[in-house]
Amino acid sequence: MSLVSPTMEHMEPIARLFHLHSLTVEDIVKARQRPKLEILGDYVFIVARTVHYDPSPVDSTNEFIETNELHIIRGKDFVLTIRHGDVPIPDNVRHRLERSPQLTSVGPASVAYAHLDWLVDDYLHIAEELEEKVDTMEDQVFIPDSPVHIEPIYMLKRENLEMRHALDPMTAVLKTLTVTKGTAGKSVRSLYGDILDHHTIAADRIIVYDERLSTLLDSAVAKVSLQQNTDMRKISAWAAMAAVPTLIAGIYGMNFDNMPETHWAAGYFIVLIVMLSACVGLWMIFRRNKWL
Repeated sequence: MSLVSPTMEHMEPIARLFHLHSLTVEDIVKARQRPKLEILGDYVFIVARTVHYDPSPVDSTNEFIETNELHIIRGKDFVLTIRHGDVPIPDNVRHRLERSPQLTSVGPASVAYAHLDWLVDDYLHIAEELEEKVDTMEDQVFIPDSPVHIEPIYMLKRENLEMRHALDPMTAVLKTLTVTKGTAGKSVRSLYGDILDHHTIAADRIIVYDERLSTLLDSAVAKVSLQQNTDMRKISAWAAMAAVPTLIAGIYGMNFDNMPETHWAAGYFIVLIVMLSACVGLWMIFRRNKWL
């Protein structure tokens, strides 16, 4: 049986039918639960986070990672799945079960396994997509003389953190499913071990991406600071070059009577030559010191 965002009215008859604990029903109805596993009586209650990935380009506004909630209740002779949010029905889960009579022969535990296997495979796929985005971001930051925009890096780091919040708690859930006898039979627990290996790979990748993005963010901030320092040096150099003719013009613009140079026949041209020579000299100095 599969339910989508059920209310308390929907859950009450189902809880009576399958003898669900009131706390389980409350968690199902309220949702927004952290991934966890609970063994209550003769059934196992699993909460997991699904991840939806949007392959659109990274910018400062779009959210390309969206997490939703999937609940799985596995009893001796039944399986309930409860979906909160935009969680697609995994057709490949049904097809896999239909193609594997040996797997379905173990009972409801196979359905729970198939859902978790689909979920973790999706984690791995999204982790690979995120790696491409991180690689692209690194290339953009470290291209010489290229402009740096920090907002997309923040956005990518935030979305990677959203992915990490979904994956990290699932490690404990899968470990418990693997080693605890009450969760499933021995054959299914060995399959959970394979899911745990895949999940560990995905979780490790997300941690590495987070570290790479932190380093990338520091590098981008340093590059922006360097660009600002370079811009300030250029502005200062041009201001210094403009200050020399301004100073000379200001001196000879005071209109004192006792200024012999103002009566020279070549005084005007001499002042122009001095201004030009001073500006050219400063330009050469700044150019040699790579300020311009």
